[in-house]
Amino acid sequence: MQKINVKLTRIKSNHNNLRTDIVEGYCYRLPVMNEPFTMYAPPLESGSIRNIITTRVLEMETLGNSINFKTRNSLYNLKWSKDE
Repeated sequence: MQKINVKLTRIKSNHNNLRTDIVEGYCYRLPVMNEPFTMYAPPLESGSIRNIITTRVLEMETLGNSINFKTRNSLYNLKWSKDE
């Protein structure tokens, strides 16, 4: 599987489960309707890799190499580039 470098930005949310508004890391698959989105990033403190999993994607709009997507609790923007 090829890694996709991503930058996830939380635009709006009704919770604080994601400790930062911007997370840079990678995923193996871009968001898909009706499925959770998963990505990985360096830890905020020492420890193992950071694993971010959203609730199911309910709406999404793709614009070039950017996707705005809505989950049950949040609205995100995801920008990506393929790892060469």
